[in-house]
Amino acid sequence: MNFVRFIILLLASFSLTGCASLVSSYLQSADSFSYDSIGSPEEIAELGFTKREHCSAKEDRCTYYFIGEPLTSRRLQYQTEISSARSTTAVELSATRDNLPVYAPSTIVLMHGFRASKEFMINTALYFRFLGFNVIVPDLLGHGDSAGAKTFGVIDSYVINEIIAKEHSPQRNLYLLGNSMGAVAATRIASMRDDVHGLILQAPMLNFDEAVLRYSSSNYPFLAGLIGEDAILNGASSALAEVNLTASDTNILPMLASLSVPTLILTSSADEVSPYAAFAQLTSEQLSVKNLPNRNHPSMAIVGNDSSEIILNWLEQ
Repeated sequence: MNFVRFIILLLASFSLTGCASLVSSYLQSADSFSYDSIGSPEEIAELGFTKREHCSAKEDRCTYYFIGEPLTSRRLQYQTEISSARSTTAVELSATRDNLPVYAPSTIVLMHGFRASKEFMINTALYFRFLGFNVIVPDLLGHGDSAGAKTFGVIDSYVINEIIAKEHSPQRNLYLLGNSMGAVAATRIASMRDDVHGLILQAPMLNFDEAVLRYSSSNYPFLAGLIGEDAILNGASSALAEVNLTASDTNILPMLASLSVPTLILTSSADEVSPYAAFAQLTSEQLSVKNLPNRNHPSMAIVGNDSSEIILNWLEQ
């Protein structure tokens, strides 16, 4: 009987190690989602976005990014449906230039989330261009057109900061926006610089290991149950360790507590990956947390009529 128990424990241990290894491999090797539904490269270029490459000598990494100038059209309108494994969220925007403030000269840098790419921020980039912003929209490392290992928003912050130095004019006000994992890069950049006028975080990522566990449990509960919580957490930690990072490197809460930059956090009580409750207590004089109920996690990357009103009020303040 003792021998049987030993074999069972041995197999369980092997299973945990093997599952953790599979999780780690997936997190590092998973390709970015297709952006075919967003538009072809030619269609994106027709919208006024120019694609450029930046190679960092310090980090020995290259990535691509879009830039776009302010729009002069009288109206901006889009409608899209964003699906997660459990829900579909419709996001609509209809804006006219009548009585709309123009925030020029300003630059905003838009940073996407895990397995997304710069293309997934196109609608939000159009929105800010409509408000008079110049936009910079980079691929995070290991995403989109950027090859190599993912660095989960951490090393990305240094490379993107170099892009800002190249593309941003000091005569413009500088804003940063980070969606999900991009919030790690955006918050870290805000802590590096003394010229950031404002920081917007859409469904910001919690610690990477916790975020992976939440994402797995909410979107694929059966598979997450088979793999097990410990294997998922260990796999996330292993993926970070491959690029010499720890979960604490992805924790933005201490940075947010010490930042003097005006910060707007947009979350949703319907988002199980980055829930409103995880950030509600952070509200302070410099930091505002707003709830967009009924939004699933991936839909938070897109500015709609609901979030536009919040953003405009925040910008005016």
